[in-house]
Amino acid sequence: MLFYSCNSEINNISFEKTISLDKGELIFKDEYSSRNIVLTDTLLILQTKNKDSLFKVFGSKNLNFLGAFGIKGDGPNDFSYPYTSKQFVVDKDGIKIWMNDLWKYKLSLVNINKSLDSGKTIAEKEFKLNPKYDFTHDLIHYNDTLFYGNHGPDQIGRSRVSKYNIGSDVEVKANLLPVLENTDLINRSNMYALYFDYLAIKPDKTKLVSAMSSFNRIDFYDLNLNHLNAIIETEGNEVKDVKNILHKDGNQLINMRNFYYSLYPTNKYVYALYRKGQPVSDNGKKDINVDVRVFDWDGNPKYLLKMPNDLISISVDEKNNWIYGVDAYNEALYRYKVDLN
Repeated sequence: MLFYSCNSEINNISFEKTISLDKGELIFKDEYSSRNIVLTDTLLILQTKNKDSLFKVFGSKNLNFLGAFGIKGDGPNDFSYPYTSKQFVVDKDGIKIWMNDLWKYKLSLVNINKSLDSGKTIAEKEFKLNPKYDFTHDLIHYNDTLFYGNHGPDQIGRSRVSKYNIGSDVEVKANLLPVLENTDLINRSNMYALYFDYLAIKPDKTKLVSAMSSFNRIDFYDLNLNHLNAIIETEGNEVKDVKNILHKDGNQLINMRNFYYSLYPTNKYVYALYRKGQPVSDNGKKDINVDVRVFDWDGNPKYLLKMPNDLISISVDEKNNWIYGVDAYNEALYRYKVDLN
């Protein structure tokens, strides 16, 4: 039985338990200018701005540095602008992670172990996506034919979630939610900013979750893109008409806020980084202590974790009871002990 229906707004989410975490363990600071962190089984991968070693790899147990991979460039094994939706594979050949190279429209399965051993990026699979669909954000591998993604800023007729068949070159789109009036008044770049979301798939590949940045809502879908349910709070969903947030010059959006900012999926829970509606204009200027909201895959709110730092990306080690977080504005990486079992 679900807590919330598909379309109802609520004033406040009621979590089963609230946990205030103590100051996190500082792993390192001012070293890597990191923006994203991914825990893949026993490896911790830190995405950096270093063009000669884009990804630093650490052992998750002792946090020992194991090496780096990924070069920014135009070569066949180089990355132009890599992004990962934190989807990884563990098998007898090693630990592998899916990387979406946004400006090359290429999704690659990178073998981390082999890349570290060889000193160069080893991609076991590569898929070239049709640029017209503009999958330049989250891109999820379901199988070698079907992919799920959300659109970048150049897409005409965007959706919240799309299913793409690479064999037939056919895209199926979910409805664009929330439905707003007068979206025809804004350009594609502003539509992208307004509907920006984070997309993740349950590791057993049975459900999808989409969390919005500019609206205070998180939505669940099945693999046929049927909308299963949503958690929508009144605060952060006041805008019903684009005219109310469009600058008088008609070229920019005003009073934009940040709500959901990162997702980490496990088969048990969805961990959603929540920035409490911080004004976009305050990004990097005013630190806030963020929350991590924990939901089950039916959309039921389970835990509210009150974090002691200003994080923009998280990963979770449920087995060993750790949450890792990147504080990009202060260039620091933390981890926090928390037992949700």
